[in-house]
Amino acid sequence: MPEDFVVRLVELAERTMRIKSHCANEDATRIYLVMPFFELLGYDAGDPSVIVPEHDEAINFAVLVERQPVIALEAIGTAQPPNRTYDRLRAYCADHKSVRIAVATNGVVFEAFTDSQMPNVLDDEPFMRIDLARIAAAESKARHSASKSLASPGNTKSLRPIPPRLETKIPSPCTAARTSRKQEQLFQTETNSIIDSRPG
Repeated sequence: MPEDFVVRLVELAERTMRIKSHCANEDATRIYLVMPFFELLGYDAGDPSVIVPEHDEAINFAVLVERQPVIALEAIGTAQPPNRTYDRLRAYCADHKSVRIAVATNGVVFEAFTDSQMPNVLDDEPFMRIDLARIAAAESKARHSASKSLASPGNTKSLRPIPPRLETKIPSPCTAARTSRKQEQLFQTETNSIIDSRPG
């Protein structure tokens, strides 16, 4: 994963933890936590031709490629677990066969699903889970350890925080079971995420 992406991910995690208490409802989560996440992935959150809110009045956000939804995202307030959104995501993906990835989130935890077992039926378990609270906590601990080390007598070496480890390694497009060049912009090149393509 590119180092600059890790740095921006840590910054997003720390910002999220600072403001999450103000995002208990779904609308605040979508505006202040989800939109910055789209921007982290390289999308223009202000372009309604790419990121469509309330697509078909069935899902919070759909990311479009060639006018077809390829990513579906459903959000809930930070006080609720992401699994409260699963049913709506499953229904949307069953009705929209072009969707490759579905994301459930409460703005702090992002869980990404695909349909590796059966077309248009989301797997029971996510293939990727990003917990911004754990990332922020790991960064804080790393900084604290670095500060203590720098204060130790005789230590003149310049230290930098160790990037926090994600709970799951983001798969590379070249290792995905069904990769499509046409969809290579799906999760943006920075994320090195999978692109799950299949016959229509």
